[in-house]
Amino acid sequence: MENKIKTNINLIVERGRVWNISELPNNSIALDGAVTGPYIDNEKKIYSFDHHGNCIRHISNATCVQVLDAILLGFDPNEYNVYINDVDEDTVLSLALLLKNEIAYNEKTQDIIRNIGFLDAHGPSYPIKKEMQEQIEIISNFIMSSYYHLKREKQYSQANLKDLILECVEKFYLMLDGKISYTKNIVKPIKYELEPKTNADWIMIHSSDYIFGEFYEKGYNKIVSWDQLLDNSYTYTIGKKSEFIDFPVKEILFELNKIEAGWGGGSTIGGSPRNFDGSRSNLSPDEIVNIINKILTEKKNH
Repeated sequence: MENKIKTNINLIVERGRVWNISELPNNSIALDGAVTGPYIDNEKKIYSFDHHGNCIRHISNATCVQVLDAILLGFDPNEYNVYINDVDEDTVLSLALLLKNEIAYNEKTQDIIRNIGFLDAHGPSYPIKKEMQEQIEIISNFIMSSYYHLKREKQYSQANLKDLILECVEKFYLMLDGKISYTKNIVKPIKYELEPKTNADWIMIHSSDYIFGEFYEKGYNKIVSWDQLLDNSYTYTIGKKSEFIDFPVKEILFELNKIEAGWGGGSTIGGSPRNFDGSRSNLSPDEIVNIINKILTEKKNH
């Protein structure tokens, strides 16, 4: 799809880069993970709408909700530099708001963004009202279709993220304008293997799909998923159902980052490095199991 969006901002997209807040010039906005932690500097007009680092995820709103509330409270994002280091639903909706501030005042937009925000902040186990479920499905299966196709085909690591996010934003505008024709997809079974064994109270799952929702429903609250990319590096996601589960996600990410730079995330979910060349972790699943179990044993013995 040819992007026809006329931008009123300077969009900077660099895969996997995490900027220090001191690097950003005046009139800058950092979205979801581009800077670690939330930040507000009204004098220099520098803002980070992150909800991963230096915050409690249960309390912090998702980035798209932070942006929505800021605009509703009078924040004008025009003529800003906007920094992005990855693409997902949260970042797509945040950018859509920044590019077209007027949609923030639309009740349908607000409902969609707040519900996507619930899911992004708290995970797939968060209950969504039935009347919103179809809208959420349209976001996943239409707005983000190119994103998920690239993920399934293991081509996301080489995709042009700027083109991808602008394509998704344009589709979101079509959705709001009622200009899409959407047919409900047949749900395909998620493919996975429970491997390697952890011999502990958490599980490791090999899958190309996002499996956390299904396994949370099965009663598993502590999960690490992994897949191997075409370059032989590994992508990992480490998560727990909520802040109220005793699984030290932040500590695990911190220790893994000592071994291999780039691991990061929030207090309930995080994952492997996102390198500039599209590669991820060089640590094998067996190594991850041993590292996590060592961390858990040391924590238990303290």
